[in-house]
Amino acid sequence: MAMWDPYGNTGHIKVAVVNEDKGDTIRGKKVNVGNTMVNTLKKNKSFDWQFVSREKADHEIKMGKYFAGIYIPSKFTHEITGTLRKQPQKADVEFKVNQKINAVASKLTDTGSSVVVEKANEQFNKQ
Repeated sequence: MAMWDPYGNTGHIKVAVVNEDKGDTIRGKKVNVGNTMVNTLKKNKSFDWQFVSREKADHEIKMGKYFAGIYIPSKFTHEITGTLRKQPQKADVEFKVNQKINAVASKLTDTGSSVVVEKANEQFNKQ
C-alpha cells in the first residue's frame, strides 16, 4: 500500500522570499545574513522560492498564486549579530501563509519556514 507523503513533493509550492536586510558591519567586516539566506535558498529545491519585493509578495499571496511569504526585515543582521556587541536581540523573520489555499500547504510552509531560520543560524555561525 503506497502512502502519500506531502513533504516529499513540495518543489511546486511557490513561497515568496522578501529580503529587506540592510546588513551590518561586525568587527570591521560587512555582513548580510539576509543575503546569505537568499543564496542558500536559491540552491534549495524544497519549495519553488520566489525572490520578490514586499508588494509583489503581499499581492501574490492574497491572490493565491503564492502559498506563503518569508519576510527578512531590514535590521535582521543587526539583530542576529547583537550578541557579538553584547546587545542580544531576538531576530525575527515574518511569515505570511495563505491558509485558504490548502491546509497541508500551510503545514508545509510552517515546516519550511523553521528550516529557513535554522539555516540562517547555521550560516551566521559559519562566518
